[in-house]
Amino acid sequence: MVLIRTLLFIGVLTLPILGSGQTLKEAVCKMLEFEPELNAAEYDTLSSREEQIIARSKLLPRLSLNSSGGPVNRDRSTDSLLRSGDTLFERQVGVSIRQLLYDGGTSTNEARASRNAFLAQQYLEKGMVESRVVDLVEVYLEVIRTERQIRLAERNVENHENMRNLLRERTEAGGSRADLALIQGRLGLAVNTLATTKLSYRLAVGRFERLTGIMPGNLSYPSVPEVGNSVDAIDLSNNHNYLAAKEALESAKFRAKATRGYTGPNLYLDGTASTGEDVGGVRGGDNELSANIVASWDLFAGGYNKAAERKEKFQVGKYEELLRAADLERQYNLSVLWQEREGSAASVRALETYAGELDGVASDYQEQFAVGRQELLNILDVQSEAYTAESRLLDAKFDFDTSSYRILGLQGTATRAILGPDEYCRRFGGDKSVHDDVMQQVTFDRADPDSRVPLTQEYLMRDKFDTEGPESDFPSAREEYYVRKEQLPFEPSADAKPKGGVFRLFKETDGKRRAREGMPIFK
Repeated sequence: MVLIRTLLFIGVLTLPILGSGQTLKEAVCKMLEFEPELNAAEYDTLSSREEQIIARSKLLPRLSLNSSGGPVNRDRSTDSLLRSGDTLFERQVGVSIRQLLYDGGTSTNEARASRNAFLAQQYLEKGMVESRVVDLVEVYLEVIRTERQIRLAERNVENHENMRNLLRERTEAGGSRADLALIQGRLGLAVNTLATTKLSYRLAVGRFERLTGIMPGNLSYPSVPEVGNSVDAIDLSNNHNYLAAKEALESAKFRAKATRGYTGPNLYLDGTASTGEDVGGVRGGDNELSANIVASWDLFAGGYNKAAERKEKFQVGKYEELLRAADLERQYNLSVLWQEREGSAASVRALETYAGELDGVASDYQEQFAVGRQELLNILDVQSEAYTAESRLLDAKFDFDTSSYRILGLQGTATRAILGPDEYCRRFGGDKSVHDDVMQQVTFDRADPDSRVPLTQEYLMRDKFDTEGPESDFPSAREEYYVRKEQLPFEPSADAKPKGGVFRLFKETDGKRRAREGMPIFK
């Protein structure tokens, strides 16, 4: 019966949560709407699109409307043709057109370079989205994992409390106090584990809020996509960072070609049509219609042209190396992620077998205790070992599921796997060139999302811990405990790993000292 109850408990912890709740897709859509860095990247893409239009405009004719007017006095007495000392009011209006005919391919190659630069920026934006989506998936799963770890840790504390109560009865009946003291110490460790797990949950919730702008609700466990059975089956051709580096290289090559035209002539077709009166101080009407081929050639530019050409050649070499680095990086990351995935899979298989065997041992020990053939400490040892195995099994399963999304992110398909083929959210991806006329008045922390990013773990933990909980049911935890501030990581993280591996709790009655050195965890 005990074995059946234990297996059912493990099943509840490891199976996906059923029922209605906040889905991963909803969380991703909320993040895409909220995250300022993603919005900034989209603005960069829109700006790059306009730069492409600017570069292409050099290939199109430029049409201008010209007009002028003002007093003019012209003395032509020296030519013996017209003697006039009158001041006339000249006015003229006309149109002019200029079309580039030849510039050595400079404008054409600059337009092509801007096209590839625009594509590179698009891939960079997609790569940032993929990275943020994977980050959110990890935090999303971390919130669920820590919730389940809290339940395991609470059951572990309950087991220690039950054993302590039984040993306390024996001690009061005249038994040895040594076992009771040992149980009290191990109970304190179990409580510390529960406190650390709660801290991990609080930090995961804080990170979730930072990415989405909202607190997590009842999170539904996502359906984890398949990524293939071998590393050779993983296709990295859609890796956005690699594609961005590839387009950046093409852009650099076109810019290098563009500089070759700096040392050659430029040819333009200029056309003008105008009409005026008293133009140039000559009385009467003046109509003009002209078409000219205009040539210009910089014979000397102070070394600018050659230096620009050499510079762009060096840039081509730079982007060739960056492309090679992007290829090496994606291959290396895949190798690391796949090894971690295989390690997690092996851990899951081993821990499932071990946890099942421990359940049988715990059941046998309890039956033997009922007939006086086992000690309480032996039963507690097995229960503690079973808790450790279940906790590690839970971590291994979550690591395995998280690895799937990391590999999909490396492939550039994580967003598609979550949102669907259209990769669309209702309020994400709108035209950012249009701004609303009315700005909603909101509080400072909502108007400025970055102001809510915690600078330290201490800030993140402030006022977010229970003052009373199941830990206060036994005397050893009635006093307020603190964790030393120097153990807190400098940067927020979902796993809440303290410096030194485990949080060291202490009790302090001096209020000034505890405020200076410690951070309260629980009572």
